[in-house]
Amino acid sequence: MGFADRLCYDGGMKVPFCEKVGYALGDGAANLVFQLMMMFQLMFYTDVLGIGAGAAGLILLGARVFDAFVDPLAGILSDRTQTKWGKYRPWVVGTAIPFALVFALSYLSPDWSERAKTAWAAGTYALLMALYSFNNTPYSSLGGVMTDEGRERTAVATVRFFEASWLHFKDGRYHFTYSTGDTHLICEAVSDTLEGPYVYRGPILEPQVGWTTHQCVTEIDGKWYLFHHDSVPSGGRTWLRSLKVKPLSLAGVRNRQGGTI
Repeated sequence: MGFADRLCYDGGMKVPFCEKVGYALGDGAANLVFQLMMMFQLMFYTDVLGIGAGAAGLILLGARVFDAFVDPLAGILSDRTQTKWGKYRPWVVGTAIPFALVFALSYLSPDWSERAKTAWAAGTYALLMALYSFNNTPYSSLGGVMTDEGRERTAVATVRFFEASWLHFKDGRYHFTYSTGDTHLICEAVSDTLEGPYVYRGPILEPQVGWTTHQCVTEIDGKWYLFHHDSVPSGGRTWLRSLKVKPLSLAGVRNRQGGTI
């Protein structure tokens, strides 16, 4: 693609679709780590590593407090970085291998005393979250400097967050929910097996104000709920992303003809 072909209608630089997908894959990889930590880390600490539930909870809480200082530091340092590769790329590339190694160490179960294993868990978890910040904060900022054209930045973010998907198991079937990006729908596909194929059923949430890419489905006291984002003012204030929850009846999904994924 030539330089002239990459110019947008107002003179900004157009980002090729393959570059948008390549950028989005970074968030897909990071979410493999993040979602595994969210879903299994506490269970791993108590059931596999063998430390107390109270100590495990304090480790997770302490890491969040630690993040309150690490996240701004990651943003400040990356924004002040000046190299021939740019501000943010060196941080993304430089932290990738340490991030993967510490992630693997976080799921090791050494044959030590409970106190030593607690210290091991606290150290590896805090280090992993710090590396996540120093990797993901510059990565997120990178999307804003790939082009100076507003709509192209939105398109880059749309492709990135298409991978904000969710999978849950209900009534003997696997339900895969995902965002359609700039059309603002959240759709569902179902399968009898984890491996698929998944049959498209239709949207479970019509377009909302703002973006609806982030979402999850969960069961509480026998009822199913959809948690999602929108930009509707909440409490009299306008937030860029408000968290909303709606009762969900998956049996009521509007069926449409479609293939499998």
